[in-house]
Amino acid sequence: MPKLLSDEELLSAIEDLLSGRIYVPRWLADDDISKPSIGSSNNTIRYNIVHDNGSNGLMTDYMPSQGNRFVYNLVFNHPNASCIFANNKGHLFANNTCGNNRNGIYLYVSKTTPETGDITVKNNIIANSGRYHFVVEKGVQGPIISDSNEYFPDDGNTFNWKDSVTNFEGWKRKSGGDAKSIVADPRLRAQVPQRAEDLALRGDSPAIGRGENLGPELGEALTVQTGPRGGLHTTKQSAKWDLGAVQHNP
Repeated sequence: MPKLLSDEELLSAIEDLLSGRIYVPRWLADDDISKPSIGSSNNTIRYNIVHDNGSNGLMTDYMPSQGNRFVYNLVFNHPNASCIFANNKGHLFANNTCGNNRNGIYLYVSKTTPETGDITVKNNIIANSGRYHFVVEKGVQGPIISDSNEYFPDDGNTFNWKDSVTNFEGWKRKSGGDAKSIVADPRLRAQVPQRAEDLALRGDSPAIGRGENLGPELGEALTVQTGPRGGLHTTKQSAKWDLGAVQHNP
């Protein structure tokens, strides 16, 4: 039987909907939101907050599921699943912040979606992954274009290229990507985030100004504001783009 929301939970859900955010309450942590699987193409999925969920944060599956853009999303605290779990072709994953998930980005193939490639991964922050920062399964055909990302930490076995587990330098050689990406502490407001604002960049973050300009259509980032209208709001990226979903406050 579906669980009824309390008045407090209902008001919180309404506020999140009005602000354009998605919030997954803790009481849903044991539910698998990936079933039943459906496919959808040519969408832009942005400004979502997905946390403390029992399954993957953002995912694609089944045909058709092509040409989607996942940008400026915050995904954290998924110890048993991935921040982004994706297959099929033509997707863009850019300026997302992934923290404290089992895996950062996981690209795969399946019986229903046997082809995965033409995928671009740029300007993301992937931090404190429990197992891998980036996984490309053996059956993935590619190409995979990955660059201008930030990973942390690199303990020697946090990247998996087609069943070959390696460190960041080995990942770059095997994948042929991430030439401009870095391994560094992104200096987020909190190492263990409890709310979306905890994933904002501190003033000394190496992610500031390290991003690739992806054009005006994708130039509206998130930012944290203080005062009576505090919380997350949208703002234009600076001339030099930041990595991740939340731009720093100058």
